[in-house]
Amino acid sequence: EPDDVLDEAVLAEPRTNLQLGQAYLRQLLEDDNIDGNLIYLAAAYNAGPGTLARWQTAARYADDPLLFLETLPSSRTRAYVMRVMANYWAYQEAGGRIAESALALAKGNWPRYNAEGWQPPARHAHAG
Repeated sequence: EPDDVLDEAVLAEPRTNLQLGQAYLRQLLEDDNIDGNLIYLAAAYNAGPGTLARWQTAARYADDPLLFLETLPSSRTRAYVMRVMANYWAYQEAGGRIAESALALAKGNWPRYNAEGWQPPARHAHAG
């Protein structure tokens, strides 16, 4: 079996799963069709970048982030993007950061990823 193939047991390991997920998110963030757009990022992560590209081409509301989101053909992806964004903003606020992407969306602008000033959350002792 080739070394670059990971079996399900390895993929289920939290460390490996997080590392692969983070690497994929970094790759998606750099994709020309996503270019740091958080709505596009979550949609591509859920439905695939090719599917997102088709939706972008067919979008009637490409200039309005909320209408774009509400008219995504997949209700599953729509719900996923909303959950991801809500959690992203909640974690930013819990970490003492202003959720600038939420403010941008409230103004009708596309929410963008901004890694500037980001710090990993403090580790808490796990009881158990």
